[in-house]
Amino acid sequence: MNFIKCDESKPYVFVSYKRQDAPLVHKDILALQHTHHVNVWFDKELEGRGSESWKYALLKIRHGNCRMVILYATAAAVASKAVQAEIEQALKFRVPIHIINPNGAPFSAFLINDLRNNAEISADLESDAERKFDDEKAIDYLDTILHDDITYYTTLDEFVPVIQGKVPDVIIPPPAPAAVPVAQSPIIVRDKLDKRFAILLCAHARIFMSGVITFASLGADKNLYWANPNKSCLADNWWLLLVDHETRMLHIFHIPPNHIAEKNVILRTDGIKPNTIELKINSDPPFKEIRSNLTFAPWLIKSIHFPHTG
Repeated sequence: MNFIKCDESKPYVFVSYKRQDAPLVHKDILALQHTHHVNVWFDKELEGRGSESWKYALLKIRHGNCRMVILYATAAAVASKAVQAEIEQALKFRVPIHIINPNGAPFSAFLINDLRNNAEISADLESDAERKFDDEKAIDYLDTILHDDITYYTTLDEFVPVIQGKVPDVIIPPPAPAAVPVAQSPIIVRDKLDKRFAILLCAHARIFMSGVITFASLGADKNLYWANPNKSCLADNWWLLLVDHETRMLHIFHIPPNHIAEKNVILRTDGIKPNTIELKINSDPPFKEIRSNLTFAPWLIKSIHFPHTG
């Protein structure tokens, strides 16, 4: 997967980290962008800007559309002047800081001591009169946000609900796929389409399926497709067939093995169907599962309209 360029005209989150932690952080950024559809600004945007690029990064923290800073507080970040400059900028402009602390680095103590000794804003973008923090005020504020308002998260998965709850406007749903073909089926279906006829429709469209086939029709509420496939489908060739009898449409999805991680779905916990996935998929594109927020639109390969005789 490729990184998605931040749309600075819309709300976004700023990711602050030390570059030697890039293998971990970049993996999380890809998950934020592709799985959770979060608008993310990080230092990939600085490529080609030269030695003064750090000034540009600080401007993006004070930008009106920056909703929060996500700080990867590793031991390397603790020692980074660039990371500290970004934190100081966020503090000055009251941008909320949320911390992912994957290895338990004693970040707050290091940072507070460093700022107590050197409370200068690490940017020369302001006037001389503005460059100095009020030392006592800055430290008190930092101490408050690091100890009272912020939980130290150890993984991105723990933190995603915070983004969804506090700054939902940074989530940009992907557009509905415009190029997915809609075919007209030569098969006349007199009543409701069952799984056997759905597979037959696929075969007539020259879509030959092998692996796990999950079939679901739109529920009585006309808004959700319900299904409970076994979680083993994630490691197999998984075909998902969703039928809407009202519009006479069959939507065909193909999810190759391991394209969806188990951590990105919701498993049933009621004991009735152990090891099964709880699917409640919205009927409108982009076909989002309402609890996990997983979007199935990227795996939609075809939609077929099937006529009936009335």
